Amino acid sequence: MIPPIDSAVLEANPKFAALHKTLKTKVLTPDGGTRNHPAQKEREAVSAELKDLRLKATRAKILQTALEQLPLTEP
Repeated sequence: MIPPIDSAVLEANPKFAALHKTLKTKVLTPDGGTRNHPAQKEREAVSAELKDLRLKATRAKILQTALEQLPLTEP
């Protein structure tokens, strides 16, 4: 998280105020991470693939659980 800056400091230093605004709005995320990471596209691709694999694993587990709960004999 970017620490808050006293308004008096920003008013006394307009160049710093402009830099601070640019950092808060264009360069950094609210948690302090970077928005313009060189490997962002690869990270997003890996994240999407991981999401798909988790979904497939969850579906397989649901199917396995349902099959395990089926009775083996007819009533």
